[in-house]
Amino acid sequence: MAGAMKAAEQEKTPERLLAEAEKRIKKLEAKVADQQGTIRGLRSQIRQDNDLVEQVSELKLEIGDLKAEIKELTRANHEFVARYEAIRGEASKSKVDARGSAKVQARSAPEAVAA
Repeated sequence: MAGAMKAAEQEKTPERLLAEAEKRIKKLEAKVADQQGTIRGLRSQIRQDNDLVEQVSELKLEIGDLKAEIKELTRANHEFVARYEAIRGEASKSKVDARGSAKVQARSAPEAVAA
C-alpha cells in the first residue's frame, strides 16, 4: 500500500498540473513585469541621452560662435595695442622735443638778457 500511495502522489492529476502551470505563469508574469520596468528605464535613459546629445550639439555651435568672437576680440586688441604703442611713441617723442626746446629757450634767455 505504501507503494500505491507513492504512485498516486507521483501521478500527475489535472489539479496538480493546473497548479504547476499557474505557478509558472505567475513566475513568467513577474519576469515580464520586471522586463517592462527595465524597458521603461532604458527608454527614459534613451530620452535623457538624446537630450544630452542635443545639448552637446547646441554647445558646439555656441563654442564655435565664441571662438569666432575671441578671434575678433584678439584682432581688435592687436589693433589697439599697435595704436597705443604708436601714441606712446609720439608722446615720448613730444616729451623729448619739449625738453629739447625748453633747454634751447633756457640757454637763449640768459644771452638775450646779457645783450
